[in-house]
Amino acid sequence: LTRWALMAARPSGSSAAAGPVVTRRVGTNASSGSSNVVPTPTPSTSRLKPSVRASIDSMTSTGSQSEYFKPEQTIILFDWDDTLCPSNWIRENRPALSFFKPCPNEDKYQRPLRELQKHVEATLRLALKMGKVIIVTNAMEPWVETSCRNFLPLLLPIVMQIPVIYARSIFDLLNCEAVKKAAARSSSPGRAMPGMYGANGVNKLAGIQRGLAAQQADEMAPQKWK
Repeated sequence: LTRWALMAARPSGSSAAAGPVVTRRVGTNASSGSSNVVPTPTPSTSRLKPSVRASIDSMTSTGSQSEYFKPEQTIILFDWDDTLCPSNWIRENRPALSFFKPCPNEDKYQRPLRELQKHVEATLRLALKMGKVIIVTNAMEPWVETSCRNFLPLLLPIVMQIPVIYARSIFDLLNCEAVKKAAARSSSPGRAMPGMYGANGVNKLAGIQRGLAAQQADEMAPQKWK
């Protein structure tokens, strides 16, 4: 509320010439100097339900998720065999095709491979713009480079720029380490690996191991079940 204070001249003649009328707008709380703005109360997070409070805390602590779509926070994995490279198709066309020989210069083989290379290259280049690209394979090193040279040579420059994870090589390495540790814990092979050795101490898998050693080259390729 406001009021208008009018200061008029007094009835006496000497006061009549005192001066002009002065008007002033005065606020109701002018003397106290207090503000009319009332702050809106905010609820304390301690009064919220646990589920709501947890959601608020989660949003506060995971602010980086707002940048999840940026290339530096994106990883794209491609399986090499039967995703980028037609491994099963190569196997089905043996003996005309071999994993470890360049593809014959015949149109029935070269034409589908040229078409495939075109689409794979476009896919990889787009993926490289969107994030970090990694190729994974169940084969052994250097299967990706070997198969790419023999069947997808146009992709070799871009594939050589992409990290490759050879899952089988890593598994075999870890498995060998586990076998060594098990053998070190026991002086007897039979105790270290029960069931692997006969009563005479001969490894039951010795014959199989010799056969696998003879096929060392084929072991590089992906397994048949892929």
